[in-house]
Amino acid sequence: MKRLVLFFAAFLLISCNGNTLYSEIDKSFEENRWQKSDIKTYEFEITQDATPYEANVFMSYIYGGQFAKIPMIAEITYPDGQMSSVAFDFVTKDDSGQELGDCSGDYCDLTQKINLPRSLSPGKYKVRLMNTFNNEYVPNIFALGLVVEQLAD
Repeated sequence: MKRLVLFFAAFLLISCNGNTLYSEIDKSFEENRWQKSDIKTYEFEITQDATPYEANVFMSYIYGGQFAKIPMIAEITYPDGQMSSVAFDFVTKDDSGQELGDCSGDYCDLTQKINLPRSLSPGKYKVRLMNTFNNEYVPNIFALGLVVEQLAD
């Protein structure tokens, strides 16, 4: 029950941001494992051209996990049909081993920007998130999502 309350609290915090264009959080991780074969797909549309946007990965994971970095790939398909892949590490701890996420009890929530090679202009997008972890799954993952925000002028 505690975990469910934390998920809803995190979702509300993300959803209530007035600058959030798109937010989808996936909590379907059997045994809290993100399988390598489980590619998460998100689709959204940008309709305004006036301000810049950024895409962020949201993750909820167990506090004190053994991995400071989770290797990932974000594959984005732009409105013109061009596709780009961005390899990055989702960093959960700083160099001293301190958690970077907002931790409450046994759970941490963290959002990290995806450094995209192109800006996000109006049109329909598709983003696929996948882990490139050395094992068949990343353990101790409770939720994963994509958040697209409009940046302030």
